[in-house]
Amino acid sequence: MKIILVTRSANSTLYLKSLDTTSSFPYERIREKHFKGGQEAALRYLLNLFEYDVDWVVNIDEDAFVFDPDRILKLIEYMDQFGYDFCGMPDGGVTRERKHNPIIPNAFFNIFRVSKIKINRSTILKQDFRNDLFKFLPEKLIKEGFDYTWNVKEKYYCLFFWLLRVGYKCLYLNGYDHSDGISTILQDHEGQDFLIHTWCARTYEVEVGQNQRIDEAYHYCLERKLQVISKQKV
Repeated sequence: MKIILVTRSANSTLYLKSLDTTSSFPYERIREKHFKGGQEAALRYLLNLFEYDVDWVVNIDEDAFVFDPDRILKLIEYMDQFGYDFCGMPDGGVTRERKHNPIIPNAFFNIFRVSKIKINRSTILKQDFRNDLFKFLPEKLIKEGFDYTWNVKEKYYCLFFWLLRVGYKCLYLNGYDHSDGISTILQDHEGQDFLIHTWCARTYEVEVGQNQRIDEAYHYCLERKLQVISKQKV
């Protein structure tokens, strides 16, 4: 089974921090620097992931720090065993930071079975949200009092509208708010924490307050990684 980790990256310092947290992951990690910009670039980047000649692509933001890399492998094994084609955390209703469309997995972390998914770019670009997609709402993950909107917030949503419509199977992942009030702790299929995503990556090395918060999240990840290693040795 061939697996790669791919990151759309605009900041070398942040990318190296993220790279450091997955140093023990036994597969190639690729930095994509050619998709800088806003929503159009994000969509082109995600579509480009399906050009890799591999079985699975792990898409991970450069401000997403992994403290239990083994959980990613277990997640892929689970998806393979039970026929899931892609995964991610709903973009609304799960954390307070994201209040958008809950059937769309936010693109800070996804896994795609690219060997099976045969994309049609022209058809994907025409996709929009309609009532036929309501049935994909991951009701068990939606938290009471947490907002979401049936919107088309991001350009890349069209990819996921298409994936759902043509029958590819999504594994929705749970998450919760970190104590800094912005970052998200992501959980795997077993409800185990394995990653912290800070959001606001574009403000890194721009806003002092965000620098401090993201660096603190990185050190939080390193501390939790040591805890994971200690448990594995017991």
